[in-house]
Amino acid sequence: MNKEESLRLYAQGKENWNLWAKRMLAHREDSEVWKDKAKVDFTSHVFEEADFSGFIFPGNARFDEATFEGDAIFEKATFEGEAWFQRAVFKGNTESTGATFKGDTCFKEVTFERKAWFQGATFERSSVFGEATFKSHAGFQGATFEDTTLFGGARFEKASMFYQATFKSHATFSGVVFRGATEFRGVTFEDTTLFGGARFENNAMFEAATFKGAALFLEAIFKGAALFELSKFKHSTRFYGAIF
Repeated sequence: MNKEESLRLYAQGKENWNLWAKRMLAHREDSEVWKDKAKVDFTSHVFEEADFSGFIFPGNARFDEATFEGDAIFEKATFEGEAWFQRAVFKGNTESTGATFKGDTCFKEVTFERKAWFQGATFERSSVFGEATFKSHAGFQGATFEDTTLFGGARFEKASMFYQATFKSHATFSGVVFRGATEFRGVTFEDTTLFGGARFENNAMFEAATFKGAALFLEAIFKGAALFELSKFKHSTRFYGAIF
C-alpha cells in the first residue's frame, strides 16, 4: 500500500487492519507484487497520537522521518517484515513492550524525547539503534536480540535498563554515551560484545552478567562505579586503555 492507503486503513481501527493483515499473510508469496501490496508506508507522516498496539504488519513497514507528537504505542505489535524508523522523532512516550520484530529493524538516528520502553520485545533479525538519542529513560528489560545488534554512537541521557536481556549474536555498543545509570544486570551476551570507547558517566551495573563470547571494553571510560560482581567471562576479555 502507498501512504494514502496506509493512513486510510489505519483510520479504520485495529480490527479492520488485522483482518487485512491476516488475509495478506494467508496468501504470502515471494513476489514483488505481494510485497508491494503487503507493505505499509507512513514516511514523514505527523501523528498526533499513534496507537498500533496489537497491530500486525504483514510486510515491510516504513516510518522513516515520521514525527510522533504524542505517545506512540506499539505494545505487542508484530512486524512480519522489515521495520524502518530511521530519523523518526518520538516526542511523547514510546511503548513497544512485548513487540515482535521478525525482519530487520532500523531505529538509526531516531530521537526519543520521552520514555522509550522495549521490555520483553523480540528482535529476530538485525536491529540498529546506531546514533539514536534517548533523552529520557530507556527500558530493554528482558528483551531478546537474536541477530546482530548495533547501538554504536547512541546517547542515553538518563537511565538505561537492559536487565536480563539476551543478546544471541554480535552486539556493538562502541562509542555509546551513557549519561545516566546503566543497568546490564543479569544480561546474557552469547557472542562478541563491543564496548570500545563507550563512556559510562554514571554507575555501570553488570552484576551477574554472562559474557559467552569475547568482551571488549577497549578505551572505555567509567566515571562512576563499575560493578561486575558475580559476572562470568567465558571468552577473551579486554579492558586495554580503559579508564576507571
